[in-house]
Amino acid sequence: MQDYSITSSNEIIEVQDNAPLLLTRHPFCSMNNQSQESDLIVRLAQLKDAAIVLMRGDEELALSWLHSPLDVLGGKSPLEHATTELGARDVEDLIGRLRNGVFS
Repeated sequence: MQDYSITSSNEIIEVQDNAPLLLTRHPFCSMNNQSQESDLIVRLAQLKDAAIVLMRGDEELALSWLHSPLDVLGGKSPLEHATTELGARDVEDLIGRLRNGVFS
């Protein structure tokens, strides 16, 4: 069984910029960076919850879907696409369309 968890700090940052950075804070880090990281964590958690609902409670299937490249997202996975607010809205919209049977 593959681990598709998106709850680790390292993976959240990998999704953000493909570099395995840590969410450790240093005195010189700006509050803006912390706020952006917090926004990303919340955004990913919301998408994870929505994907679980889409997959009727199957967390493993939902996490697999979140990591899978999709043509509709330009070959990116939903997580890769959701690294910006606009991208996250695209993924939320896609989940909503899939839940309602709108496949266009």
